[in-house]
This record gives sequence, structure tokens and C-alpha cells, in this order.
Amino acid sequence: QCAMDPTLVKTFEELKAVFERQPANLPKCRQLVDQLKLQLTQYAFLAPSTRDPGKEALLAREVLEIACLVAIKQKDVAWFERNFAQLKAYYIDYSGKLPESQRKWSIMGLNLLYLLAQNKIAEFHTELELIPTEMHDNLYIKHPVQLEQYIMEGSFTKVWDARADVPHESYTFFMDMLMDTIRKQIAATAENAYTSLPVAHAQKLFLLGTQSALAQFVKENENWGLKGDRIYFNKPNDNRDLVSAHELIRQSIGYA
Repeated sequence: QCAMDPTLVKTFEELKAVFERQPANLPKCRQLVDQLKLQLTQYAFLAPSTRDPGKEALLAREVLEIACLVAIKQKDVAWFERNFAQLKAYYIDYSGKLPESQRKWSIMGLNLLYLLAQNKIAEFHTELELIPTEMHDNLYIKHPVQLEQYIMEGSFTKVWDARADVPHESYTFFMDMLMDTIRKQIAATAENAYTSLPVAHAQKLFLLGTQSALAQFVKENENWGLKGDRIYFNKPNDNRDLVSAHELIRQSIGYA
């Protein structure tokens, strides 16, 4: 095979250096990723083929991996989704044709966590089926799989506790997003069950660490109010589904 284009290699080395520097210059990383994608188009970039992949495929894969991690650092969900969709082609279609990437399972796990955080449970299971069963015990895959089980059980305090036990720091962003999704689900249930709740109970129920975080959460929910030591759910209609709501709340805060 011919040697790679020196310009391509130079830009790639620059991207790696900028990304690994602490703190990384994220806008510069994005600029270099876009530049590299453009340069790689002449090598049928993002279209894995049946022919043996060259060194360019390895380089393209790493560019997309860095792009996914930059997207998370920038909290840009749409850019993560786009880059992962492209990267997955290298992980799945080139599996066995390229040496396995050291980042593969951590990024596959990140995508599973992203789908959970977006409440895309059907897609979560579809993606999980693409991962060999023997890899389900992998640290990075096991974490989101365990979280999904906790969610199905309604054991939301276990999800909250899992924030302190992420397999990599890059997981924290989607964990926070997942907690937000869960919190909104609990909030919708709580206002169906109660007209008001004591602040101390609400703080535990909504898995919020401080009273100021609770006050902010109340502000974000239309028709809610904070008065004295109680939160009032001023729902316009009063069709409260008490039984199912009480059950979910009982499970979520771990009461027997």
C-alpha cells in the first residue's frame, strides 16, 4: 500500500496533540476534525468497503473517536450522535479487518448510556444486540446495562448512587442527563399523586443534593410553588392516579 498523504498525517498528529493537552482546546479540535473529514473523503471516508481497509481507515476511526469525546466535553449531544453513527460503521463493518480500538468498548458503552439518558429504550436494546454477549460483562457495557435494569425496577436511588461509580469520567455528562430524565418522570408522577409534599421528602424523592437545587427544580416546573417547608403541585385538573403514583414513589426512594 502507498504511504499516507503527509498532509493528512500532519493534521491528524496536530489533532491528537491538541486533544491530549490539558485543558484541550475544544473549538480547535472540532476545526481539525472537520478538516480531516474533508481530507479523508478521497479515501471513501465513512463508507467502509469490502476491500481490505488501509491505514486511512485506522486514522478515520480515531478521528471519529476523538470527535465523540470532544462532543461530550462540549455537551453537544447532536454532534456526539452524528459522529457515533459514522464511527459505528468502523466498529461493526470493519470488525475483524482492523485491530480492535482501545476506545471501542468505552465509546460503545457511552452510546448505550446516551440512549438511556434520552429514554430511547427500544434503541438501547437494538444497540445492545450488536454487542457480543460475552462483552456484556465488560466494565463499560455492564454499567449502562445495570442502569437500565435499575430503571426498569424503579430503583432510582441505585441509579443516583451509580453516578459515583462511572467507569470513565466521560460518562458523567450522560449520567447527569439520565438523572434529569428520571427526575422529570418522578416529578410527573408526584404531581399526580399529591397536592403537596414536605421539602425534606421532595428533596429525597427528586434525588437532589441540596435545598437550593430543589428550589431551582420547582422553578422549572410550571404550576409548582414553594411555600414554607412544603412544595405545592397546583395541577389544573385533579385526576390524581394515586395507586400507581404511590407505588412508583415507594420504589424510587427505596421504602419497603
